[in-house]
Amino acid sequence: MALVGAAVTAAGTGVVLGAGQDDERAGRDLTCDRVASPHGSNRADGTREQPFRTVRRLIDSLRPGQAGCLRRGTYAGTVEIGRRGTEARPITLRSYPGEAARLAGRLWLNGHSAHLVIQGLYLDGRNRAGLPSPTVNGHNIVFADNDVTNRHTGICFVLGHERYGVARDVTIERNRVHDCGRLPATNHDHGVYVSVARDTQVVDNWIYANADLGVHLYPDAQRTYVAGNVIDSNGEGVLFGGLGDLAPRDNLVEGNVISNSTLRFNVESHFERGDAVGSGNIVRRNCVGGGIRDEGTGGIIEPQFGFEGIDNVVARASFKAAGTADLRLTPGSPCAAVFSGDPNRVPGPHRRPPPLPRRLR
Repeated sequence: MALVGAAVTAAGTGVVLGAGQDDERAGRDLTCDRVASPHGSNRADGTREQPFRTVRRLIDSLRPGQAGCLRRGTYAGTVEIGRRGTEARPITLRSYPGEAARLAGRLWLNGHSAHLVIQGLYLDGRNRAGLPSPTVNGHNIVFADNDVTNRHTGICFVLGHERYGVARDVTIERNRVHDCGRLPATNHDHGVYVSVARDTQVVDNWIYANADLGVHLYPDAQRTYVAGNVIDSNGEGVLFGGLGDLAPRDNLVEGNVISNSTLRFNVESHFERGDAVGSGNIVRRNCVGGGIRDEGTGGIIEPQFGFEGIDNVVARASFKAAGTADLRLTPGSPCAAVFSGDPNRVPGPHRRPPPLPRRLR
């Protein structure tokens, strides 16, 4: 499939792939048990011919094992999901085959949510309250092939909260996560914030151009696996941090490109004196380099405190067209030796997003 566009909205969604025959064939194989459209009605049957109008009505209609599809267009407003699929029969929310849909507003998967898949959507989390989006407090949740941003207004992914629920077994894979966080940077707004979470997987994503951290493991992230991602041109790359008696434990960061941080280190840690210190945190076989704090060490903070760096490659990553957010590695890149992702894959949706209505710009 040929590359056909870049920076397709003012928010900078990055590259988008054109639809080839393989894409069309795959789309026809997808099943939509219920359908919603911006031109539908919540009094309808939810069929292709008579679609629902809102995401909430669509989600509420789905049973375990079913998929709800969104026709092309923008769906505005907060969406809170508390539905539960099963391990063998998850509930899926995705774009209609061959089309692109955008959720404009906060997406919250509350503590009752479980066994859900959010796939192939443009998730624009900008909201008046400036709350994080997507927020996840449920378990066994998958975010796959999405484009996630909030156009520099707050945090994007937040996983878990001490009051609203621990996030468990959340997978974030093959997404573009970008342009999250207020500018000028506040050091509080991140792309992927693994806060109070267990057994998270962050794999094969592009995480870039976020105001502060690309991946924040703080304060109670346990057994997180971060692999095969390009984490580039964020304020900071990856950070391990704790608070009081809470500290990240047994997290593994490997096979990533972590590069060109604009404010601080590519890999760092922060633990206040007297607080608990992270343990069992490993940063190994990543390609690290570039950015404001790279003085020949790849921009990994020294001394290493609360994590251990092993066999990392110090090199400047070379991308196809970083200026237009095409973060595929160039042939012969020194990062290829350790990068565990597909250097030629463009994550996220492969259809151009629908335009934002004027009132939401």
